[in-house]
Amino acid sequence: MREDSDIEVKYSYAILLRAIRRALRMTQEELANRVGVSRQMLLSYEKSESIPNVKHSEHIAQVLSSEIRARHIDQRLNEESNSGENRG
Repeated sequence: MREDSDIEVKYSYAILLRAIRRALRMTQEELANRVGVSRQMLLSYEKSESIPNVKHSEHIAQVLSSEIRARHIDQRLNEESNSGENRG
């Protein structure tokens, strides 16, 4: 039973990692460089072949969350700028 659970975790992690990276329009190489792993290692995470250690998992989470925050802030600034121009 534990083996099934491990497989599900790897698969879920892989799906989420790939989906978030793609949504942010980051390449595998870009994310791998920022995390400090090879592109091949990141690819193995995305293919459910392996799961990152705690250090790499935390770093991946930090990189992706900082990208999400930065893009959210950029979007809000653009919206505020555009709404100011429309009033203008």
